[in-house]
Amino acid sequence: MIHIKKFESYDDALQVKMCEKSKLSYDFASQYLDLIDYESYINNKNLHQYCLYINGDIVGISIFKMSDSKIHINYNAIKEEFRNKGYNKKLNEKIIEFGKKKFMSFNYCKC
Repeated sequence: MIHIKKFESYDDALQVKMCEKSKLSYDFASQYLDLIDYESYINNKNLHQYCLYINGDIVGISIFKMSDSKIHINYNAIKEEFRNKGYNKKLNEKIIEFGKKKFMSFNYCKC
C-alpha cells in the first residue's frame, strides 16, 4: 500500500496584512532573525512590516524600510513548518503592492 502525503494548504485561513510593531511581532521575528534591540525596533519610524497569519496566529513576518522612494526589505522570517509553500513570496508581493501605491514611480529591483 502506498501512502501519499497530502499537501496542506492554508490558503483559506491565510491573511497577509500590515501589522503594527509590537512585542509580539518582535518576539516572533527575533526567534528567526538577529534583530536590532527592542527599543530601536519599536522607535524606528522608517521600519514597517507585513505579517502572515494563519488561523489568527502569526507564522511569518517581513520587515522593511522606506527611503528615497525605495523599499528595502530588511528581514523575512517564516515558521519552519510553513516554509516552502510560497508564503514568503506572498509577503513580498504585498510589500511591492504597498510600494506601488506609496510611490507612483516605484521600481522593483530583484538584486
